[in-house]
Amino acid sequence: MNVSEISELLERDKSTIYREIKRGMVEFRNSDWSVRKEYSAYYSLNIRGQLMSKTGRKLFYEKDSLLLSYIQSKLDEKYSPDAISGELRHQGISTISTQTI
Repeated sequence: MNVSEISELLERDKSTIYREIKRGMVEFRNSDWSVRKEYSAYYSLNIRGQLMSKTGRKLFYEKDSLLLSYIQSKLDEKYSPDAISGELRHQGISTISTQTI
């Protein structure tokens, strides 16, 4: 089965199929140490998972270390999360929820 047939069967563009094959191509060694290339769905899925884990929205503390240190200092001063959230909201600094704090 060639790439065109696979793309029609799966209703995907040919470039998507080529990219998937490229991502999942693995070199195996035979007993005589010759190399053969095969597609491995498991390997491809693992690589895709690693790439996808790098995407997405960053958490607030990854973006704003100053805000994190401010919240930490207020918690050390025994402020409640509600009080910290309310103060930040009142000052227009952040709309972070009490659950997040």
